[in-house]
Amino acid sequence: MSITTNSEKMKTIRGKLILNFLLISIIPVLLVLILNYFFMKKTLKKEIFDEIRITRNIEIDYVENYLNSLKGEQEYFSQAFVQVTLIERFLDTYDNYVARNVSNEDLQKLKDYYTDSVYYKIPEILRPGKEPGKWFPDDKKT
Repeated sequence: MSITTNSEKMKTIRGKLILNFLLISIIPVLLVLILNYFFMKKTLKKEIFDEIRITRNIEIDYVENYLNSLKGEQEYFSQAFVQVTLIERFLDTYDNYVARNVSNEDLQKLKDYYTDSVYYKIPEILRPGKEPGKWFPDDKKT
């Protein structure tokens, strides 16, 4: 009996056939793996972007609902009796302050100034081409 080495086994037809069959079977497997990789990469990327879009839309809806609820609360509180009462008290306090601390003569001067100098000149003030610095009268009555 003779001892054969690996190099001698590879030289036989049996060894060559085994090697060739292994190479032939590996090539289609590699080809399928490569095609599968690129297909899955494209599919996974599409699924990730779809999930991001869905999440974005959910977040947009959440923020819009939150802002709408704040708007509703603001409208409710702006119409609440306490708020209206506080605003009326503030305005009454201001009006009383003006009535107590500003003389009738000064109030009449203010009324005359705004009715004579500004109110009747509004069409002239809003005339196209009017320079912004010339919108108000230059007289120093008050």
